[in-house]
Amino acid sequence: MAKKLIALAFTLIILFAVLTAIIGVHSRTSRNKLGIAKPEQKLASGRLTLKKVGPNQVVVDNGIIQVTFSSPQGLITGIKYKGFDNVLNNKIKNRGLEGVKFNVINQTSEHVEISFSRAWKISQRGSLVPLNVDKRYIIRRGVSGIYMYAVLEKLKGWPTVDMDQTRIVFKLNTKFDFMAISDQRQKIMPSEIDRDITNKRANPLAYKEAVRFVNPQNRIFKGQVDDKYMYSMENKDNKVHGWISSDQRVGFWMITPSDEFRVCGPLKQELTSHVGPTTLSMFTSLHYAGKDMNTTYTSMEPWKKVYGPVFVYLNSASSTNLLWTDAKRQMVEEVHSWPYDFVKSVDYPLHQQRGTVKGQFFVMDRYISKSKLFGKFAFVGLAVPGEAGSWQTENKGYQFWTTADRMGIFTITNVRPGSYNLYAWVSGHIGDYKYERDITITPGREIDVGAILYEPPRIGATLWEIGKPDRTAAEFYIPDPDPILSTKLYLNNSYQPQDRFRQYGLWDRYTALYPRNDLVYIVGVSDYKKDWFYAHVTRNAGNGTYQATTWQIVFSLKAVIKTGNYTFRMALAAATTANLSVRINEPKSKPIFLIGLIGQDNTIARHGIHGLYNLYDINVGGNLLRGLHYGDTNQCFDDGYRFKDTNECFVTGADSVTVSASHSMGAPYSNHNGHTVSFRSDQSADADFSEEDGYFSEEYEEEEKEMVGNATNFLLGLCNVKILYLSAKTLEGLTHKATSSPSLTHCPVKFLKILKFGEACDDDDVDMVMEIVMINHFLQKMLNLEQLIVYYNTSIEDDLVEVSSQLQMLPVVASSKCKIQNLSGFLAPVPVDVSLGYKCCLSMEKKLDMRPNYLEETVI
Repeated sequence: MAKKLIALAFTLIILFAVLTAIIGVHSRTSRNKLGIAKPEQKLASGRLTLKKVGPNQVVVDNGIIQVTFSSPQGLITGIKYKGFDNVLNNKIKNRGLEGVKFNVINQTSEHVEISFSRAWKISQRGSLVPLNVDKRYIIRRGVSGIYMYAVLEKLKGWPTVDMDQTRIVFKLNTKFDFMAISDQRQKIMPSEIDRDITNKRANPLAYKEAVRFVNPQNRIFKGQVDDKYMYSMENKDNKVHGWISSDQRVGFWMITPSDEFRVCGPLKQELTSHVGPTTLSMFTSLHYAGKDMNTTYTSMEPWKKVYGPVFVYLNSASSTNLLWTDAKRQMVEEVHSWPYDFVKSVDYPLHQQRGTVKGQFFVMDRYISKSKLFGKFAFVGLAVPGEAGSWQTENKGYQFWTTADRMGIFTITNVRPGSYNLYAWVSGHIGDYKYERDITITPGREIDVGAILYEPPRIGATLWEIGKPDRTAAEFYIPDPDPILSTKLYLNNSYQPQDRFRQYGLWDRYTALYPRNDLVYIVGVSDYKKDWFYAHVTRNAGNGTYQATTWQIVFSLKAVIKTGNYTFRMALAAATTANLSVRINEPKSKPIFLIGLIGQDNTIARHGIHGLYNLYDINVGGNLLRGLHYGDTNQCFDDGYRFKDTNECFVTGADSVTVSASHSMGAPYSNHNGHTVSFRSDQSADADFSEEDGYFSEEYEEEEKEMVGNATNFLLGLCNVKILYLSAKTLEGLTHKATSSPSLTHCPVKFLKILKFGEACDDDDVDMVMEIVMINHFLQKMLNLEQLIVYYNTSIEDDLVEVSSQLQMLPVVASSKCKIQNLSGFLAPVPVDVSLGYKCCLSMEKKLDMRPNYLEETVI
């Protein structure tokens, strides 16, 4: 049986040797204002030379840079540039794929291409990765850098091999101290020594890649956290990154001119540069995807792929800003030059050997528009044939992506010959598109697919939505980091909201916000930007233990078709060993949906905002939708609220995480009454009331709403409910039906929140007084009540003052712990919840807070 080998394929961690170098000063031609050569102009240089130095070294020199290779292994051991004898670290040990044969592929006065290759033999089975390896390097006259690529091949019948990671790695001279990966994400960096936990310069954290500095060489880093995943970037944005030596004013940059050899599409996140100083070119990895990527190459599976070329660029200038600006300029030049015309490999097709695909992408959603919509800024791409959306885990072939314009028009250029499927997705619409026909590219061919139409999955109109269908959780509430675990990610330490998720330990902030009760989202009242935590994670219970969490969505519909089918859609942006279940109004019953363990992308631990996208359609029978429901999170909500659909949810078990992309519910008709949707990762019981126990039915048209069922049974049934939300209308019904009942006396509710105060009043003077009388009734009966909050949504300050005055004159309440307190800041745009220990507070709020589930945890 073939032995499976784990290959860190093409991990070119460079082995460096100390060189005796000749220091040279390189003049440049036709300088611009930056003091750097203009685009399309080569730097002045001497003759391009290639020579062997002894039996183990090859040196290529173009008068600007001098590059030394180990031979025949093919490792770059030195790069001489400007004042550096070697810009690389000469203390790093080799752990990359090595060649056994050196060959000159092409040598002219303009460029040199060399090869270090290795052919696998069956006799090497069990001792060497079963791959043919050909590592190529190109150095051109007048060009300040090195082009590099590799051709990897596995023949049919060779042993099975796993290639979880394929990359190029450079470890740089420690004089490189400033890192830049984008216009905003750049700063002075700590050193590798600062991360040393054995010498107590740093303390380890929960994940081995993360440390907290306690005694760094540069004191500005004290107390900060460092983790290489903080500097990850999506493929589509990862074009240039690198390091600057502040002392030498020299830059070292990794430029990737094309994504065709990268994996899993434009949104795949990868490492860039990090402390070392280290610069990477990641081709394949399990980061932010996990083993859902099939990186196993079986015995009967032949495979061949070209990784690269990528370009290592070196420059010099008088400031870090000029160096970064020039690196971006060079990146644009490389992108425009793709595919290169100087690469001498039969496996690398030139421009005239490639093809083009173009068309126009439309979206047809009859519940949004009667006519088709332009697929504005849609992502459209070609990848290996598969199911819709399969491109995000595909890693063995090539992918070609573009972004459509405002009218959905797209053109995909420089496509390698081969067979592909055409895929697409567009922000604002759930799901994935796949063109019905295969696309076959031949050299020089242009294919126009014309107008293509995507119809997002729909069964009926959207009843509610949470978030945006954009495949990330960026729009949700992202907390501030723990002050002792924060990281200053930017040079000027300015606040960058688009990257606020790139902080260590945000998963534990959920526990800080919700130490006892879980998140409850009320549709039409809550705001997903403030009230929906960006990750559904477990609660840290201390002593290394974690508790499953249950999130609830409370919503109302005016009518329910009991014989109809509703659809609850969940779009998950990421998941890590998560088990998500969904229940509707019957928390003790079996879940209507159980996802099973999914996900291995570890997105949250790696400070990501999305991993792999998954969309689930869950059938909800109309017979399950009913009235007032009390969930197992000890919070109750009643009628009168509506909310939208689409949310990203992170669901975890004891050690799992789920990242949601979007949730929505659709039905043939809209609006039913007082429902709670529970997201669960455990099997604990919910406090629940059946339809017979009591609920308000909005189908009644009588002048006075009727309470259906037995109010006494209803109140006695509140055995696990600590926080009770009631609308004024429900309050009225309960008061009429349970005035003489002992149920209020024994009711365990500690926190009573009256919603929509005054909205049900036809006569402001009479009806509002009646509502206050009802509130007084509850205060006199409920022995366990500790806090009462009344939400009064009025813009008239005099009304607020009058009602507040009447509430303050209420008699002594039943509970000895209860204290009536008036708030002074009624007209504040964000209401204040005052809680003093175990004393009851009567709070008047002008505007209903957008985070009712959070206020219960706030003590001021």
